[in-house]
Amino acid sequence: MAGYNILRNGTKVGTSTTTSYTDNGLSSNTTYTYAVTAYDAAGNASPAGNSATVTTPATTTPPVISGVSVSPAQTTATVTWTTDKPSSSQVAYGTTTAYGSATVLDFTQVTAHSQTISGLTPGQLYHFSVTSTDGSGNTARSPDSTFTTLVQTPLAIDVQVSTHTSTAATTIRSPAFSTKQANELLEAFISTDGPGSGSSQTISSVTGGGLTWTLRSRANSRPGTAEIWQAVAPAAVTNTTVTATLSNGSYLGAMTVVSFTGASTRVNGATVSAGAASGAPMASLTTTGANSWMFAVGGDWDNAIARTADANQTLVDQDLAPVGDTYWVQRQNATTPNSGTSVTMNDTAPASDQWNLALIEIPTS
Repeated sequence: MAGYNILRNGTKVGTSTTTSYTDNGLSSNTTYTYAVTAYDAAGNASPAGNSATVTTPATTTPPVISGVSVSPAQTTATVTWTTDKPSSSQVAYGTTTAYGSATVLDFTQVTAHSQTISGLTPGQLYHFSVTSTDGSGNTARSPDSTFTTLVQTPLAIDVQVSTHTSTAATTIRSPAFSTKQANELLEAFISTDGPGSGSSQTISSVTGGGLTWTLRSRANSRPGTAEIWQAVAPAAVTNTTVTATLSNGSYLGAMTVVSFTGASTRVNGATVSAGAASGAPMASLTTTGANSWMFAVGGDWDNAIARTADANQTLVDQDLAPVGDTYWVQRQNATTPNSGTSVTMNDTAPASDQWNLALIEIPTS
């Protein structure tokens, strides 16, 4: 006989020329089954002898927690941390060091941990501590830490500029403007003249500020077009202009650009478009979020007549064009408190001209 093969759970893990063998690198609190076969100089091995089952002791050393960090938003916060060995994940939190609340315990044994706390109050200071427990039941807790959720910015207008063209052209360019902060929502409200038939005029593109502009609403069932284009400014823009390009010929038009603070830059609001051969301009949409704000842009191809906005609405801009058209923008006086509310934007006069009207909901962040 030359030596012995050592089998752990049926798999060879080593050899020994004596009747002793030390198996290293095992997990704590784990059961293993061992057996031994004898082999000769030619490599012939005997059948395995009787097996022996052992359970390693449970470790008493808790995980080591490090790298605790938190990323707060207005009503949520994501807490991340690492441990030196696989462990569970949970965060205790509250407005005092007594905490009082905790995330759902994640039993998954990992070394990179992440937990999201939800239902928080904007602008509130919170205390928190992370907890991780290894497979042997040893628990570690981090010292108390704090974070403050972001303050919810109310939906408001930062910048508003308007232009009315005085000569027919293929483009309309806004006055230069600058915004005051990052992550503002920009809307371009455009109304133009066009050929004397419906659906014959559109805005083919909008550019400006190095931003990506997207068509949100178009009303052109009557001559001319009334359109709303949107962009998100990740950073504040400085001394920029916005240019809208007509798809069909050179015509007069008007454009109002509005930038919003406190608006959602991730979720689009609802839109609708309408038009008619006569009657007072009117269109309705249903809000998709609480505290959103309704704006509309319209065009009257028949006459240059001042609009009379209905109650609780304000004319933002109006152009009585020399070609006998009217281009206008109007808004609600206040935001709509509840999601799922039907909101009508309309004028009470004039009521005999044909018109196009495009609406958009500006959602709060």
